[in-house]
Amino acid sequence: MGRKSWRIVATAIIGSGACSPVRVTLPVRPPENSIQYNEWSEPVRLVRTTSLALDRIGKRQPRLDSTLRRSRTGAGVAIYVFDGGVSEYHRELSGRMRTGFDAFPSSPRLCNPHGTAVAGAAAGATLGVAPDAEIIDVKIINCDHLRGSVSAILAAARWAVEDHARHPGQPAVANWSFAVDTGRAVPDIDRAAAILHDAASTVFRSSRRCATWSCASAS
Repeated sequence: MGRKSWRIVATAIIGSGACSPVRVTLPVRPPENSIQYNEWSEPVRLVRTTSLALDRIGKRQPRLDSTLRRSRTGAGVAIYVFDGGVSEYHRELSGRMRTGFDAFPSSPRLCNPHGTAVAGAAAGATLGVAPDAEIIDVKIINCDHLRGSVSAILAAARWAVEDHARHPGQPAVANWSFAVDTGRAVPDIDRAAAILHDAASTVFRSSRRCATWSCASAS
């Protein structure tokens, strides 16, 4: 794939504290139940939603109105979820979740609901940003003590690139929802992000604002 496949790009490098600029272009609010064209001449359709998150992401103004402006659904896109495991049985992801890499195969496949929640936010059928995208489970957490390792993250990144190469032409996103519990730069974390970025995958990282029980750590 090429980077031209993406219209909205947010790339972050974890470990160095350096982020590239985030550029998001949003359409002007169209009338209810109408179709409008954005700057790329793609139709933007209004969809009713009960999700405050989906309601928010497509608007510049503070006021919410229970609608989502969507031009695409993520069909044909692969989302690699680096986390503590994703449930293949959740109805929001039914038929669109593929088991991928497991850095700790001797521990349980599913550590907690966090990875499934992240996958649902990205591609859930009713609450996801890209409800037709494919989810690939990339498990980097040891469920025995809910911690990962830098080597696991690096190995997972290399696996994701190799897996993506087996699906030529498919756009890909890597979602990182973990914290590296150190104040210093970790070169291997930067290297893992660079490996994905160089393979033309978009790397999304989670916000630092999270409760300790909901975030996995890597050391």
